[in-house]
Parts: sequence; structure tokens; C-alpha cells
Amino acid sequence: MTPSWDILHLRFASSIRDAVTAATVDGSELTVADRDGYLNYGYTKYINLLGINNPDAMDEIIPELLSIQSVITTAGVITRPNDFGYYVDMASPNAGVVITKVDATEWLNILGTSTLQSPPSSSNIYVIQTGSLFNMLPADTTGSFYLAYIVAQGTITQGGSTDILLNEINFEPVIQLARAQYYRDKQEFPLAQAIEQDSVITGLFK
Repeated sequence: MTPSWDILHLRFASSIRDAVTAATVDGSELTVADRDGYLNYGYTKYINLLGINNPDAMDEIIPELLSIQSVITTAGVITRPNDFGYYVDMASPNAGVVITKVDATEWLNILGTSTLQSPPSSSNIYVIQTGSLFNMLPADTTGSFYLAYIVAQGTITQGGSTDILLNEINFEPVIQLARAQYYRDKQEFPLAQAIEQDSVITGLFK
């Protein structure tokens, strides 16, 4: 059952003047599957926009999607959890260990010089995300760490086995981004742009 997703269905249908009496009912313009498609688009776009524009606040804006897991490092490599969406933080259970996530430029600088003020060590670990892996320096790092990340839910369908985890306080930007795409598909581009801009302001910077 998908009670939260069903609420999104009903609100989205009303917002585009295609109201239905239940999430299981096709509208006069959009089918249930159509609404699933638009809402999945809106949900994915919202999470992606948060990741691009407000990455440091994702755990505060959508704490319901925050997962903290114990992960194992073998020879400086961690495989991401299957439901991994966006990186939030990583920590060691050992006191005094600092873990810093770096970008590609910093990583190459660490690899390419021996004159760093704070070189990689067992208490000063550097991490980079590459594809489905996290790589660490020192490269022989082994042990358990805590990984905090935003869950990626994948595609949700009305009446399916997985409901949306998003709290109702975050429903509105999802609906508005779905609505913007709906009007974009109808080639009502100025309206779509206005709706999307408003949803970004109210959703990302509320």
C-alpha cells in the first residue's frame, strides 16, 4: 500500500484540474500511470536540486531520508549501500580520526605530492566518491566506518510495495515540479517555467 504516494496523486491531480476521487482512478486527462510518471519526475528532480543547491542541508531538509550505516573498508575501498543516493558524512568509531571527503582535483594533488602539510595517515583519512565506490587514502585503510547518506528510493508506483519516505512537509515542491513538467509537455512553457522557479524557491530555500 502507498498511502503517502496516494496523497501526492490526489493533490497533483487537483493542481492540474484533473481531480479524481481516489488515487486508483484515472482522470479525464491523465491515467494513474501518467500521474506516477510525473510524480516520480517531480520527486527525483526535487532530491537532485537539493543535492546540487543545498547539499550541506539535505539531512536537515529531508531527515526522513537520512540513513546512517556501518560500512566496512577493505584496502581503502568501500562499496556504497544499494540504496545510496547522496553523500552526507563519514566518521570513524575511533577517537581522533578525521575523515575528509575531497573532489578530484584535491585527490590528484594528494596523490601527486609528498609535501602536504597534512598527509594521509591512520588518523587523517581522505575519501573520494567514484562511481559505486568510496576510495580512501591511505590505500591500506581497513576497518569499519559510519556512513551517513540520503536514501535513493527509485521508482514508486501507486499501490505498489514501497511508499514514498518523504515527509508530508516536503510534498509541495514535488507536486509543483511534477506540475511544471506536465505543463511543459503541454507546451505551456512560460507557465511551466514560473511554476518551477517558484517550487525551487519554496522548496530548496524554505
